[in-house]
Amino acid sequence: MVSGDNRTNLARFSDDLASICQQQKAVFGALPDDLKQYWFLLWVTEDGYGGLEHKDSTLLLCSRFDLPAPGATEIDDNYQNLLALCSHEYFHTWWVKRLKPACFHPYQLSAEQYTSQLWLYEGFTSYFDDLALVKAGLIPAERYINSLEKTISRVSRNPSDSAQSLLDSSFTAWTKFYKQDENAPNAVVSYYVKGALLALCLEAQLRANGSSLQQLVRQLWQHYLSSGTADNAVALSLTQLGFTELAAVLTQWLAQAAPLPLQQTLPALGLELVYRPMQHMDDNGGNSHNDSIFIGAQTKVVNGLLQLSQVYQGGNAHNAGLMAGDQLLAIDGIKVSADNLSKLLSRYSLGSQLQVHFYRKDRLLMASLPLNTATQQVAVLTVKDERLCKAWLDESA
Repeated sequence: MVSGDNRTNLARFSDDLASICQQQKAVFGALPDDLKQYWFLLWVTEDGYGGLEHKDSTLLLCSRFDLPAPGATEIDDNYQNLLALCSHEYFHTWWVKRLKPACFHPYQLSAEQYTSQLWLYEGFTSYFDDLALVKAGLIPAERYINSLEKTISRVSRNPSDSAQSLLDSSFTAWTKFYKQDENAPNAVVSYYVKGALLALCLEAQLRANGSSLQQLVRQLWQHYLSSGTADNAVALSLTQLGFTELAAVLTQWLAQAAPLPLQQTLPALGLELVYRPMQHMDDNGGNSHNDSIFIGAQTKVVNGLLQLSQVYQGGNAHNAGLMAGDQLLAIDGIKVSADNLSKLLSRYSLGSQLQVHFYRKDRLLMASLPLNTATQQVAVLTVKDERLCKAWLDESA
């Protein structure tokens, strides 16, 4: 059901959703026994995005420009994101609305509920949402792999990857993840995004040993539907499937505040992962032809001035003593703005020292900003084994 002025090809949208639903159903083998019908309730606005799962429906919000234009045959980034959102919320039909942590039996709606398992329920869902699009043939493998580059880069470029474990990220969701401040990239890791990467690592390890993440998901679905999952349910299921060593490794991945071993595991899926320095604020990985130099901070325009919204720990701006909230005025005496920052930086070489004038509160200050290679790393993926990659992304796999 679509509400709002949309001017789109609803027949195509419906067909694409049907393909996604078939793929998610295939993960579990069947629809839930008590599911009689399912509704996608989409509210189309000028500018909006989000979704919330319910037991037999999902309520979605999108921009009218996220939907395919009449006559369009390609899937652009906006439409791909919308389909992934629909895929995500539909996966929750099994994975949250029915199978859930044991501590959620029953839900206590009068107060926040804490669990260390959000990496499992939101992370796994975030892995399978994009995967369904490529398995359904809606996007090519190259486009899916590009999405993976972005996902890996979102985690690897933030210092929080080595500052918070997935267990802690899950348990402190109410107090940290949903109350993020300007220091969040340095302190808070996303159980959605890094949880999806943990699922990817498990997929690789399982496929290297003749199994798959789908088999693990079915094991959990069949064994814990009525009781809910305890914190060690995934490790126990891995052991029951014969993967005792992987169960121990999983326990380490969850407890450690450290990067996941993606470079070591992804060859089992036919992929080679290398990292390169982040080059600009919107750098999401992949092969880049941008010659700019990243200063180690995110910016936004506030009252006409370019303000540092986030400063990455260990980056160039941090090493210069700059802080979130500082307002940049000039670089080497030249007025700086959102329009010319990248152009100005492209005129310098690595190792240069820039004199930066800025406001901190109501004080005019100056700092020496070093232009060193960015410590923030983004991902580049290359298919090295077509057979392994195809076996993983094939519709029936």
